[in-house]
Amino acid sequence: MRAPDGRVRGSADVGSFRDAESDSGMNAILRVASDVDLRSRPLVRTRDLPDSRPYRRLMPPPAQWRSAWSRIVTGRGWPLLLILLLQAALSARLIWANTAFTDEALYLWSGHMEWTHWLYGTQIPQFQNYFSGAPVVYPPLAALADSIGGLAAARALSLFFMLAATVLLHGTTRRIFNRTAATFAAGLFAGIGATEYLGSFATYDAMALFLLGFATWLGVIASSRRALGNISLLIFAALVLALANATKYASALFDPVVILTVVLMRWQRRRWWSGVASGLLVICVGSLAVAAALRIAGPGYWHGITWTTLARHSATSSPVGVVIVSMGWAGFVGGLGLVGAVVVLYKFRSWPYKLLGLTLAAAVCLAPAEQARIHTFVSLFKHVGFGEWFAAIVAGLALESLPRAVPKVKSDGAIRAALAALAACAIIGALLAGNQFHSWPNSTKAMNVLRPLVAKKGSMLASDNEDVIEYYLPSEGIGSALNPLKDKVHWQSLSSSSVFYYLTRQGNLITGAAAFDNAIKNRYFSVIALSGFRSWTGRDDFIRSEMSKWGGYKLFAAIPYTAGGVRSTYQIWVRKGS
Repeated sequence: MRAPDGRVRGSADVGSFRDAESDSGMNAILRVASDVDLRSRPLVRTRDLPDSRPYRRLMPPPAQWRSAWSRIVTGRGWPLLLILLLQAALSARLIWANTAFTDEALYLWSGHMEWTHWLYGTQIPQFQNYFSGAPVVYPPLAALADSIGGLAAARALSLFFMLAATVLLHGTTRRIFNRTAATFAAGLFAGIGATEYLGSFATYDAMALFLLGFATWLGVIASSRRALGNISLLIFAALVLALANATKYASALFDPVVILTVVLMRWQRRRWWSGVASGLLVICVGSLAVAAALRIAGPGYWHGITWTTLARHSATSSPVGVVIVSMGWAGFVGGLGLVGAVVVLYKFRSWPYKLLGLTLAAAVCLAPAEQARIHTFVSLFKHVGFGEWFAAIVAGLALESLPRAVPKVKSDGAIRAALAALAACAIIGALLAGNQFHSWPNSTKAMNVLRPLVAKKGSMLASDNEDVIEYYLPSEGIGSALNPLKDKVHWQSLSSSSVFYYLTRQGNLITGAAAFDNAIKNRYFSVIALSGFRSWTGRDDFIRSEMSKWGGYKLFAAIPYTAGGVRSTYQIWVRKGS
């Protein structure tokens, strides 16, 4: 339409402002917009713009949103800082809540052993044969932290990785959608139980999740770069993704989500063939990096990957039970992620964005589906957190879209409801993380009883907690990860009730029940420590029956404890006589 003065008047998108027709401030904006001289601006094809850009241009937040409530989620910098402080507080309260879990003790002790092997050539177990992550990646790094500040410092290292993962989630969501959605996404992820738990748990899960997020963030940034910058960032992202898989082999389950994000974001910014080329580049570089690492590391690593991840033996848990429990742990973020995917399908015209929304929302289902396939609950609480990181991106968009789904007079109430959802997520997450942290026995009293006994030297049999004994009792002799081992308990003198080999007097190497029968009959062990933990009661009962059958041992100490709401007892038996 041409005005009387000869200028071309632009047409405003009245549909996006229909709720503000009676507002004088918005009418003024529309009058100004209608007088824009379009001849002074270069024409830009809509398809050349990322879909998020017209989304924000055509649907700006109404003026009423600029209240104190809205500034909480749209501010620059300080909302994310507040989220990080709350996340740190929620995880830090658990750092001193319990003694080391079996996995924590194993990885920290193995890290110390790796250092002594590198520096002094000490003989160590072949950890690569049965670890579910490369023993030369996270354990030595955690051992350094443990040497500085003990278990608390090692757990603080995990907190650092989880805080960094939240920052990367915010940056990724902001580049895909907008700053408000990024704030909600970071707030959701910071409050879930898996985030609080992994931020105070000294295993390689936190490091692997951080690296997955880092690779995704690099891929999203690369999507808007030109050829050379795009290729450089994608190569870097592929190497980071390979390092994440080396840190924890099971993290490869989420590689397709990262690669699809790279493909779809590049497709959105450029063309479909550019997205496919980007995905192929990440796959090729990552595969070459993994193949080269396996070639250098040797066959033991491939055996560990196969045994712990690719061909893991199925357990006996119900698949339906695994799915139901997963819904209880990740259903909140998963449900919001599904709503966010619907918002993307409805609001965005771009197919890459539609597919990206579905991909991110579906990521939360990967870990439950895989563990239902192998019938196990082991590590499920940790693994659902990986999928929640990706689902939080579209879940943040769902909360960000809530004020636009209600009349303008209720926009502040909608924002308050979204913030209340964040608070509810954090409260529920704190309860879940706390329950998980008290699901294993506190071993302080048991270690105090065992310490003078093991100083006498001799073979020890430990049920379930042999890794905890190896971690705590030699600690005074290790001193530092960079000093040689001066163990009070040598790893070759400590036997586990899960796998045990015994050399008979006739020179036969036996295992299983016969090995325990011969060893207890000949009083091979100087100390036998039974944990009484619920998953090991069968083996404990068998060992007690063997001691009752052959004699030669007496009960030295019985230490009661409560774990996961169940009462049980540590039993420490010692050999009679010399």
